Order: sequence, then C-alpha cells, then structure tokens
Amino acid sequence: MAQSSEIAGMPTCLFFYGSLRDEDLLYQITRAAPGSLTLTPAYLPFYHVRRVAGESFPMIFPDPDDRTDGVLLSGLSDEQRARIAYFEDSDYRLEPHEVITDAGPVRAGVYQPTAKLRDSGEPWDFAAWQAQDKALLLECAAEQQSYFGTVPQALVELWWPDIKARAASRLAAKGTPVPAEPSIRQTFTRADVEPIKVDEIYREYFAMEDHYVRFRTYAGAMSQEVKRGLFITGEAVTILPYDPVRDELVLIEQWRVGPWAFGDANPWTIEVVAGRLDGDTSAEITARREAEEEAGVEISHIEPIGRYYTTPGISTEVLNSFIGCADLSAAGGVHGLEEEGENIRVLRLPYWEAIEAMHRGEVNSGPAILSLVALARQRDRLRMIWR
Repeated sequence: MAQSSEIAGMPTCLFFYGSLRDEDLLYQITRAAPGSLTLTPAYLPFYHVRRVAGESFPMIFPDPDDRTDGVLLSGLSDEQRARIAYFEDSDYRLEPHEVITDAGPVRAGVYQPTAKLRDSGEPWDFAAWQAQDKALLLECAAEQQSYFGTVPQALVELWWPDIKARAASRLAAKGTPVPAEPSIRQTFTRADVEPIKVDEIYREYFAMEDHYVRFRTYAGAMSQEVKRGLFITGEAVTILPYDPVRDELVLIEQWRVGPWAFGDANPWTIEVVAGRLDGDTSAEITARREAEEEAGVEISHIEPIGRYYTTPGISTEVLNSFIGCADLSAAGGVHGLEEEGENIRVLRLPYWEAIEAMHRGEVNSGPAILSLVALARQRDRLRMIWR
C-alpha cells in the first residue's frame, strides 16, 4: 500500500484515471459526507491508459500523441488523502503532474504504476469496469477501509486475496433470489433482524466476530438480544470426479488440522477435491482447476449438486458442489501444491467400493458424503448421458 509519507509535499488535488473516477467508490474510501467531494472533469496530457495484465484495473504510459481522461478531486482533508493512499496498492506511486481542466492547467498528484505491473496490451474502459467489476471493488473497499488506522497497509495488502474472496461471497449472498412459490420457506427477510453491534475478535486470512442481534420469532414478536460467534470466510467448491465408462470415482486423503486439534487418533480425512473461490473465477472453473491441481484429473462435463451453507450456525462458508465427468484410467499418485504445503493422496475407487467405505464410516467429511449420496441418486442418468 502507498505510504503516508508519499503525501507530504504533494499537491492537495488528486487526479484519477481508473476506478477511483467512480464517485461511489470515492465516497466509500474517503468516508466523506454525500455530496461533499469536489470532482472536476480533467485530463492528463501525453499519456494513454491500458488494462494491467490479469487484472481489472488500468495503468498509464507516456504517449506524446494521446491523453488520459479522468477527474480532479480537490478539497480533501488530510485523513481523506491518507485513506486514499491506504487504498492504493504498492504497485503505484504518487507523483506530481499538470492536468488540464476547462479552467486551465492544475497541479495534481497522480498515482502512476511501478515497474512491477505488466501491460496487457488491451484498452481499459471505465464504463465496462463499472458494469462488470465495480460492485466487487465496493465490497472490498468497505472491508479494507475498516482497517484504516489500526492495521498496517502492507499487512492488508497480503490479506487482499482473502478480502476479495469474502467480498465476492457477500455479493453472491445479497443476490440470493427470494424463493418462488410454492416454497417451504417462511417469508422473513433481513428487515426482520435488528442488528445491535458487532465485535471483531480476530481478522487475518480468516475472521471471527461476535454479532449481537434481535430477530423476528415465529410468534411474530422480536426475540431477546442474542450473541452469536461467527467464523467468516468466503465461498468454496467441491468436485467428485467420476468415470462413467469404468464406473469409478476419485476421492482424496490428506492431513487436516481440525481432526488433529480435536485429538483424532488418525487426523487424515477422506474427502472430495475442494478449493476456495478467489473472487475472480467462477465456481465451475475453480472446480475444474482444483481437480487438476489436487488429483491430476481433467474434467470434461460437470453436474451441479447444489450451493449451500456448511455450518450456518457458526460460519459464513458456502460450498458449491459438483460431480465431474473424467477419464480416470491414469488417476492416482500424490498431488497438491508444494508451496501451499499440500500432500494429497488420490484414491481411484470402483463406485460400489466407495459407497461401502462411506457406510463403514471411513469417508469422514461432510461434502464427500453428500457428493457420494448425490452421485448414487444421479448415477444411472449420468452414465447414460456421459457415456
């Protein structure tokens, strides 16, 4: 993240050519009162803008025949400037430039890319960013700015992938449709919950919070104030690779800290392939990638099982589970990413052997049991359409 020392000696006005041109994002970051910021259309001469490789945000390059449009932000307080610096990534540095407004040239600070960023060679379009990526960045900025003044910028930058994953999960939850009729669900909504306060207990790659609320009871009245501890994480995927020709499937075995900490005599678990969503990639694409990383298996067709909360009483975790069609003739061995400390044994099993292992209690993880039950229900149909 940009250091506050970069602000010293810089012009008080700031020029933005990327996502910070968006007023909603600026108000989210600066915590300014609605309508209080002074934004003026402006452009930076002799520069052009392109998208950063692998990212949704832009970078600028010197170009004597071009200009970069944007907005000039003035009238900022020291704290607001510091919040913007806290938001900007370490891949950018603040430098003074002359930008042009309708009233003439103005000296302004501009966040320029460092040599660490790679050019995609593709144009960056502000309107397209607003349509596709704005909502996610607004969610990210809300959490990121909650650390301002308490957590060092460098540490928050390390947390960014996890902030992004949690933000994507919150967006997905907010977009959950109201059940269509007929439905077994009751008609309560978020308006039937009264938030009182939230105490943050721990926050790093994961987070823990205590929530104090009252909620609507089935009798119609509001409940007493209740306290609920919550483990906060993002969404994840699971996939059960299945070979419809050989009637075989792949499970995996690996050491897990949960059974270890709980005192389990054998802290290795039999599971399905799984991985966390990163906020940039769909659940289906993530499932295919994890099948290759954890089991060395390429998935052709994919069948959704469902999207569900794993332990809604204590956690925000949501799983997207799939069955994947694969040729398992060469499946086996030990896999996983060494840099993540993964050591995963692949088990290629006949369908009935896996089902019997589940009934014996050897399959001891919830998503694996659910996936095997789902396969049992869908097996005949999948063998027919996938063969």
